Amino acid sequence: MSRNDYIFSELTNWEAHPPETNYLGSSPPRQLLKLNYAIYLDFDNIYNGLLDILNIKAKPKNKDEKPTDFQIYIFREVLKCLISSLSIVFPERAKYIKAFAEYENLPHKGRFNPNIPSFLYNLGVKPVNPFVAYSRNSGKENKNASDIALSLEVVSDILIKKNPIDLIIIASGDIDLYPLVSWIREYTDKEVFIASFENRLNNIYKEVLDFFAIEKNKFITSTGNIGKEEVFKYLIFLEKTVKLCFKDIVLSVIRNNIKFGLDEKSLKWLQSNINKLILSRKIKLYSKEKDILSEFLKKDFKEFKKEKNTNKKEINLCEKFKEKLIKGLKNWLKSHNEATTGLIMKSWFPKWKIDISEDEANKCLESIIKDIEKYNFEFERDTQDSLVIGKFRLKN
Repeated sequence: MSRNDYIFSELTNWEAHPPETNYLGSSPPRQLLKLNYAIYLDFDNIYNGLLDILNIKAKPKNKDEKPTDFQIYIFREVLKCLISSLSIVFPERAKYIKAFAEYENLPHKGRFNPNIPSFLYNLGVKPVNPFVAYSRNSGKENKNASDIALSLEVVSDILIKKNPIDLIIIASGDIDLYPLVSWIREYTDKEVFIASFENRLNNIYKEVLDFFAIEKNKFITSTGNIGKEEVFKYLIFLEKTVKLCFKDIVLSVIRNNIKFGLDEKSLKWLQSNINKLILSRKIKLYSKEKDILSEFLKKDFKEFKKEKNTNKKEINLCEKFKEKLIKGLKNWLKSHNEATTGLIMKSWFPKWKIDISEDEANKCLESIIKDIEKYNFEFERDTQDSLVIGKFRLKN
C-alpha cells in the first residue's frame, strides 16, 4: 500500500478556526492552515501502545503467546499507516519527523526486515537512538533515555538550529515529557500538541491542554457534547486512526487474498480484532465493506485452508500454462511472424492438457501479457474487452 492509501477523508480538508475565547492568557492560537510543523515521536511509547491495541504480547511468556509472521505483518502495516497519517494531521505536511527509542530494546525487533531504523527511514522519518548502555545482567533499562534525547532535540531545534517551525507535535502520553511541553508553552511562541493513545495518556495533559475540541474537522467549545470520539484541540487521540488503518489493511488483505502464514491462531486473532476494532466501534463502513468483513468472520479454519489450497493449485496451474506458452511462442515464432490468441487457445491449449477452464486460462494469459517484454516478445491487442484477443510477435 502506498503512502497515499493512508490519507483518510477524516484527516483532510480541515477548516480550522481560532477559538472565540482566549483560554491561554495570551494571544489566541493562529490559524492552522499554513503552519510549518514538526513531529517528535516517543517511538517506544507509540510502538508498545499499538501492540496493546492489536493484542500482541510485547513479552511473550511461552510459545503460544509468540506472535505469528502474519500478526507482525499486520502490525508493521498499521504502524506504517499510523506514522504516515500523523504527517498529514494538518493540510501542510510535516516538515520533518524524528523518532526516539532504544531500538535494540523494542519488542520483536528481530521480526522487522529491514530493521526498525531502516523501516522508519523508508517512511521519511529520522530515527534517533540515544545509545545509552545498560547492564543486561541487572535487567535495568534506561527507560528515560529516549525521553531525555527527545527533549534535548526539541530545545536544540528551537534555540540552536532555529528551525522555521510554528507548531510541534509530541507523540507520547508519558508524563516525563510534561516539563518539555510546559517549557515550550511558557518560553516560546510555538504551538504544542500531544498525540497519544488515550489509555496511555497521563491525566495531567487532559487537565492542562483541554481547552477546545475538534470533531468533524471543526473547533467547538469544550462544553459541547461531542461523545466518546472527541479529539481535544491540543490532544490528538490516535485510536480512531489506528482503527481506520486496520480496517483498510484488513480489507486489502482479504480482497487480494494475502494469506501467507495465516494459520488457525492468526485467523482467530484477525477475526477477534475485526470485531473489536471495526464492527463493534463507530467506524464508517460502506455496505460492501461490511459484507466482506461479515463474510470473512463466518469462515472457520478448515474452510479457509480448503480455499487456500484451491488458490495454490490455481497459481501452480497458471505457472504451468505460462511455461507451455513461452516455450510454444519461442518455437512458433522462429518460422512465423506472429501467433494469435485464437491459435493459442483453440490449437495449443487443448494439447497441453492443463486442468483449468478457458476463462481461467484467459486470466493466466492476461497476467503473462503484463510482463511479456521480459521474455523478448511484444503483444498487439485487438480489443479492450475482458477476453484477451491479439497477436504475439518477437520484440524488435
